[in-house]
Amino acid sequence: MTTRTLTRAEYDAKAREGYAGRIDREDEAAGIWRQIYPDWDGKRWAMGADTAGPYFDPINVRD
Repeated sequence: MTTRTLTRAEYDAKAREGYAGRIDREDEAAGIWRQIYPDWDGKRWAMGADTAGPYFDPINVRD
């Protein structure tokens, strides 16, 4: 699967509300995400909703 990508502004807005953050440690969930999303940079996650429904995913941020 391809990792969802947010802009810095999108990420910052979600983070202010508690809907995004950094991965502080490598745990089992992060290991599974790495297997499913090989292009994930391993730094951040976000939750929200889009046309496909709600999500809780690893994300990459582009500046």
